[in-house]
Amino acid sequence: MAQFNKGVETSRDLDRRRKAIDKADRRRMDAAAKMKAVLDSDPSAEDRAAAEAEYREAVDAWQALMSPPADDGEAGDGDDGTSDSSDEERSE
Repeated sequence: MAQFNKGVETSRDLDRRRKAIDKADRRRMDAAAKMKAVLDSDPSAEDRAAAEAEYREAVDAWQALMSPPADDGEAGDGDDGTSDSSDEERSE
């Protein structure tokens, strides 16, 4: 029964995460459309800066949700777990 409950909890967490990603993606797309409309209308510097800031915030939020969560104790060490074979090839 505990295993079933854990599966249900995991499923709900995944659904919440998927909904959050979808919402952030819609916000990103809306901000991109708004920025395009502003840029197409010969905007003032203030309007352009506001549209760009809104878009950057939306993209940052979307990227944060799309990135896998960092493991405890490994955050900030700069190692993302991928091999750097291209770096090794350049040094040879």
